[in-house]
Amino acid sequence: MRMLFILIFLIIYSTSSVEAQTCLCIRTAHASTAPCIMAEAARTDAEHRIGLMHRQSLLPHEGMLFFYHPPQPIFMWMKNTLVALDIVFLDHSRTIIHRELNAQPHDLTPRGTSAPVAYVLEVPHGTASAYQMDIGTKLIWNNP
Repeated sequence: MRMLFILIFLIIYSTSSVEAQTCLCIRTAHASTAPCIMAEAARTDAEHRIGLMHRQSLLPHEGMLFFYHPPQPIFMWMKNTLVALDIVFLDHSRTIIHRELNAQPHDLTPRGTSAPVAYVLEVPHGTASAYQMDIGTKLIWNNP
């Protein structure tokens, strides 16, 4: 019984440490002490392709941050995405240059901008407004 308890503890501990390494704490620069959005980092092509597809739900403080280097025009869709999202596009200085609010599940309409994009933050619908993520707002996060 004791071995079972230890095994369960190790599984839980190892899972949470992996999540802690892959999540970024994102805030707006004008509210740097506000609660952060815990965003998973999507850096690879495979992570970009999957994104938030097939997620049954997201909490208001959860999301995904996509990295694009070099910056480039980015257009996204909601294929196989099950929750409405706010999609926030940022330039190389982490400043918001475009937003798509309330993107609906399964909508194949391309959403984005032809301006060079370095980062895209996807969060549940309503989060961008709640965190005052307006055009021109700078976002800050830790660099893992």
